[in-house]
Amino acid sequence: MTDPKRILLLRADAIGDHVLASGMLPLIKAKWPKAHLTVLCPVLVADLFKACPFVDQVIPFRPHSIRSIWSRIGLRLSLRRCYDLALNTVVSRDTLVDFLARRMRARHFLAFNGDDSNQSRERLIRNNRAYTELIDVPTAPMHALDLLALMAHKLGLNGELKPSAWFSEADQAWADGIFREHGFQQGEVLAFFPGSGTPHRRYPGYEKALRAFLQERLVPIIALGSAGDASLADDCLQDLSAPTLNLCGKTTLPQAAALLSRCRLGVGAESGLAHLAWAVGTPQAIVLGGGHFGRFMPRSPFTTTACLPMDCFGCNWDCRFDRIHCIQDLPPEVLTRAMEAAWDGPADTPRILHPDPSPAPLGHATPPPPLPGGLAPSITAIRLRPPGSSGA
Repeated sequence: MTDPKRILLLRADAIGDHVLASGMLPLIKAKWPKAHLTVLCPVLVADLFKACPFVDQVIPFRPHSIRSIWSRIGLRLSLRRCYDLALNTVVSRDTLVDFLARRMRARHFLAFNGDDSNQSRERLIRNNRAYTELIDVPTAPMHALDLLALMAHKLGLNGELKPSAWFSEADQAWADGIFREHGFQQGEVLAFFPGSGTPHRRYPGYEKALRAFLQERLVPIIALGSAGDASLADDCLQDLSAPTLNLCGKTTLPQAAALLSRCRLGVGAESGLAHLAWAVGTPQAIVLGGGHFGRFMPRSPFTTTACLPMDCFGCNWDCRFDRIHCIQDLPPEVLTRAMEAAWDGPADTPRILHPDPSPAPLGHATPPPPLPGGLAPSITAIRLRPPGSSGA
């Protein structure tokens, strides 16, 4: 392939997926510095790429209205030029991202021949025709970054793939202003992000875990997330003794990244904000369920996870139970201990904390499963105090 002059990167999924895939951008620009690089992405994440120094153009779209005639006309106008190279970096492709791919013109269009978790195998095969080259995905479990590395290798890109986030000097000044206004000290604030893209990952024990954590230290808390997360954050924070500030729905993603970079710890669900904290180098304590265990987290030594291991991990959130036990039944004490460990800073490897004894349904408890790629985390069993024990 000759050096491309126009390159397009396509994704149509959630914030965290884009943060992980953003590690491709500096590698692409390093190999083809004169190429014009365009990102086609949902409106929700467009601000992330507008702040990126490696991106020349951002084309945002609204996923829920993209199939309307007017949206399609607007998209065709935005994509009227032909690209020398287009990349669909989604492994588990869905009908939306393939719908977009079919409406693009590219001399070389590279994508993953991924799994059928988001569309039927028959439709996936039909949609493969939108691409000129497909990368086969190994059957063995792999971390998302290792899967992206397959595409990077195919393109001859060099360098480390890692999640990235960018924010401007104006975003930094705004974050500094928030800290000054509320008397917060940089490096001594806890960022809290209880929301998630799906209800499966909503954890009911945040308030108890935070309350126990605050018994030893008075730490200001900033809540981050979408406007829809504001009431959830209020419910968790309203009775705490620490100073709190609920900014859910009141920041852009670059502003959230700037705030996270000034915090000492991030606490919450496996979500886009968790990946954003990872990208800016802020330690996190994350409630991690079994749906995608190991595919996205844990990976970084900045990540400490609190989890309830079960024999059904890897279910892709197609839960066999009428209750999401791996999230709903996780004792808050495990998350508190994860917060305490992460507050002290990153470790040499990712940390996994789990309860002992396990409150998982009888016969379904298991040790934490191995992580993809042979990554060896630090695993700690948290001995639970018997009911009624003072802990003295």
